[in-house]
Amino acid sequence: MDWLPGEREDWLCPQDAGWAPQEGWSGLLKQITDNTAVPSIALYFAAHGPDDLVRPLLADGWRPPIKADDDRARAFVARHDLLALPAVLAIERRPALRARLLVPFVNPEIAALMVDGMSRLRSVQGSAMSWLRRHPEAAARCVVPAALGKRGKVRRGAEAALRVVEAAGVDVPAVATRAYGAEVGQAVKELLADDGLGVFPRTMPQPPPAARAALLAPIRLKDGQTTLPQSAAQAVVDMLMISKPDEPYAGLAIVAETCDATSLAEFAWSLYKASREVGLRALGAFGDESTVERLLPVLREMNESGSESVGDEFQALAAIGGDRALTTLRAYATKGRRAGIKRAAQERFDAVAEAMDLSASALSDRVVPDLGLGPEGTLELDYGARRFVVGFDELLRPWVADSAGNPLKALPKPGKNDDPELADAAYKKFAELKKTARTVAVDQVNRLESAMLSRGRWTPEDFATYLVGHPVMLRFVRRLVWGVYDERENVLGSFRVAEDLSYADVSDGRYEIPSGARVGVAHPADLGAALGEWSEVAADYEILQPFEQLGRPLPALTARDRASKLLVRSFITPEPERPDYLHLQISFFAWSIARLQARGWQRGPLVAASLVYGPRWHRALRPVGGGRHVVMELAPGIDAGAAGHSERQFITAVWLSATGEEPDFDRDALPWSELDDATAAQVLRQLEELQA
Repeated sequence: MDWLPGEREDWLCPQDAGWAPQEGWSGLLKQITDNTAVPSIALYFAAHGPDDLVRPLLADGWRPPIKADDDRARAFVARHDLLALPAVLAIERRPALRARLLVPFVNPEIAALMVDGMSRLRSVQGSAMSWLRRHPEAAARCVVPAALGKRGKVRRGAEAALRVVEAAGVDVPAVATRAYGAEVGQAVKELLADDGLGVFPRTMPQPPPAARAALLAPIRLKDGQTTLPQSAAQAVVDMLMISKPDEPYAGLAIVAETCDATSLAEFAWSLYKASREVGLRALGAFGDESTVERLLPVLREMNESGSESVGDEFQALAAIGGDRALTTLRAYATKGRRAGIKRAAQERFDAVAEAMDLSASALSDRVVPDLGLGPEGTLELDYGARRFVVGFDELLRPWVADSAGNPLKALPKPGKNDDPELADAAYKKFAELKKTARTVAVDQVNRLESAMLSRGRWTPEDFATYLVGHPVMLRFVRRLVWGVYDERENVLGSFRVAEDLSYADVSDGRYEIPSGARVGVAHPADLGAALGEWSEVAADYEILQPFEQLGRPLPALTARDRASKLLVRSFITPEPERPDYLHLQISFFAWSIARLQARGWQRGPLVAASLVYGPRWHRALRPVGGGRHVVMELAPGIDAGAAGHSERQFITAVWLSATGEEPDFDRDALPWSELDDATAAQVLRQLEELQA
């Protein structure tokens, strides 16, 4: 441990302490050992609980879950020092959070994490640089072996780290000499003198004949006028040939810094059209928003054909970044034609989110297109002689007004008195804007409904910034009722966003979100007795909801259900009487079950049937949180190769399992009382729709 003066005392954060659990520290300890404690409460216990209870747990390998860089996480690290290290290293999918909490620690494993993060993850770079500058001698000792090791990504990252340490004023060759001897010190000195431009593969690959500079769009320098000679442009192609998506040749950064970005994007697109393999690397290195627009029809065609090689284009989109590219990635992650396409897009989107130290849902909030709308929710279109104001109503339908504010039926076509270039560009922009708005509306409505069903939550700050403060999202936000939840998912209240953007309760009184609470789209089952009152408010204000929320059917578990482990319904037949069906007769019922995958259900493991029918799956599982799954048993089972050719299916049992890993009823079944009302309503509604 290497604390700066006063840093440890600051991290201990006594202002976060003072609360004691109602059940007592020993009672909370039992919840932790039973694995029933809420993660944030478990971390509070680790940060502020009695030493005689906490330290034995840590010594035995307990790792309190750390989900956010808050006062509790820092207090936990400051209080327990090296005992806290395993829990910090165990943080998953939050590399930047882990890096920030690791800054006071020093060991070779941490050095490797910092080096890897600095070269691979944008969100980690700041903490990694701070760590290297804070512990320069230790960093140099830890990193030198990798920097002189086998060529590859690890070595390049280690070399970059040594350069950071050297820039901090440390004599890295001298440190290497003291630690490893004069020969190693000399090797490090020579290494740091190399700028990486002389690193080539043993055999230089030859570009395809179509990737000749003479056939590609020209590259211009930053002045926008001077064109690179063909020999220099061909050198750029050669650089791309020896680059990999995560290991670009060092010279590409110099090209990007020296040359005009627009011409580089044109060059990259022409190279992509000439040679897809090399061109994809160029798109990732030099692409911009115009590149994304050009890729859209290519992606649509590949999606329609079901080509899973589209994953390479997704990788290029991830490298380009920006709202348009990431919105496109997310769209294919949710609406790809085949599972492989959706999976490839989701993996790329998740990787970008991880690099930014965000969850996928948080990144989704940040990339919603604003349609170019200003703070007032409008956009001005300039025809030269005339100007028009464009906006969107609550359903994202466009409206147009002239400069005096008079409403128009439609945007006028350019006239002879208008500036030809300005008017034509504005008219085309409006046409594209309408098309984009339709797509955005469908996507965001689906996303908000999914958040209601999956219990997605926002901090009050993110809710205000990315939903209420967004000119597009606000149009949906104001038409929904929002629930407020504590750490245990207990409902604390509900509100709507009023016309002045304040929060109003069901009686139209001002609502303040309690400290530490989270906000989510309220499931009607969460509203209890207030559901009817909210329905009256929606009727009084003539609020047209973007999807079924307040009027959503609410099938509920009965008292008998809650006391039982097996769900009893008319459409569940433990011993179905199966009439003979032709094997090749298409059964829409089987297709209906298969379509449940789009609603969160997963196919169970394949079970061998016979040589005639082949393997089948006899179960569908739906995760419902906390590792639990609803299990639906099917007979005679759905053909794995052709669901639509399966015989008519019967649901023989529905039960709640404590696990999704090969669940066994006798061992894993739970009473239905374990399920909250909102989740139960969703499951029951899906089963009833399936039966219908």
